[in-house]
Amino acid sequence: MSPSTCELEWAVASRPAAGEVVSGDVAVVEPRAEVMLFAVVDALGHGPGAAETAEAAGRALRSYSGSDVVGALEHCHARLARTRGAAVTVLALSTGEASLTCAGVGNIAVRLVHGSGPPPRRMDSAVPSFGVVGDRVGPVRSRELPLARGDVVLVATDGVDAAFAEWLDLSGSPPQIAERVIANHARNEDDALVLVARVLRGPV
Repeated sequence: MSPSTCELEWAVASRPAAGEVVSGDVAVVEPRAEVMLFAVVDALGHGPGAAETAEAAGRALRSYSGSDVVGALEHCHARLARTRGAAVTVLALSTGEASLTCAGVGNIAVRLVHGSGPPPRRMDSAVPSFGVVGDRVGPVRSRELPLARGDVVLVATDGVDAAFAEWLDLSGSPPQIAERVIANHARNEDDALVLVARVLRGPV
């Protein structure tokens, strides 16, 4: 294993809006050659119609065979035509180069928290493009961020309060972190989902 090789552990936690039994928020995790492709989808609205659109987005992203995040978004955009549309963020975590590339459309938060010490911690964010995947999308640009051992990537739909990462407890495993985010920061009136990935091995 080379010094820059990156090992990851990840988890997803979610829950539907109050009064609903299905969610319009989904996560997709697909391995590629030396890349883990992660995506988070937040279909417009909530309830069965949103869940149907989110499932269609998930199928589109799984059927995309490449690892380019902008290409994955474009593929999903074409497949979601004539649906209610969704916010979508795609991330490629390179296990060979220990780097994160991300691109998104719509209101999904990406936070890269550096290190696992006590807050406040250094944090990077990715700014999504405006638009709705499946309807109208402006120019989409990707951003690349370096990863180091102990870094934590969090991707949350807008059913999670926007300030969720500021003083976040990063102790425990990714499933424990994800469940705490949903328990402490999810808003009742909307579907909520968070994906958490931690770098176990990589550059110090």
